[in-house]
Amino acid sequence: MSSFISRKKNSPSFLISINKPIEMSKVLIVSRTRMRENRVCVGGIDLDNNRPIRLLDPNGYHEIESECPFNIGDLWECSYVRNPKRPAPHLEDTNVIIRELLEKESCKTSDDFRSTLSTHGIKFLQEVLTIALRVVFSMMVIDIM
Repeated sequence: MSSFISRKKNSPSFLISINKPIEMSKVLIVSRTRMRENRVCVGGIDLDNNRPIRLLDPNGYHEIESECPFNIGDLWECSYVRNPKRPAPHLEDTNVIIRELLEKESCKTSDDFRSTLSTHGIKFLQEVLTIALRVVFSMMVIDIM
């Protein structure tokens, strides 16, 4: 298992404030998008908690492309916290504290993804999209009844 340390000098670290046992979750990487300034945006599905997440470094930044170990189809075990600095609709943003590769390229085809999600009780597409939409729009729900 590898844990992270701050990349910036004099950067406040929230790692020190964790006083409870660290919970680990299985995370399936489902997207990796190049961004400007040699950064990547990595999306995953927390299979243990049935939620979409965006994996950021411990300081809440997108990973540097050349240093980012996450690839589509990989299965990781991660400990993360919701990024407190990100407002809606970025509620899926998480700061990854600990990460351990469980299986490289565990999913190589859409059938592999479907099978892995189904094995973890996630109905492919319908439930994933429903969860994603709830996360994105949770701050904008208006009761019209």
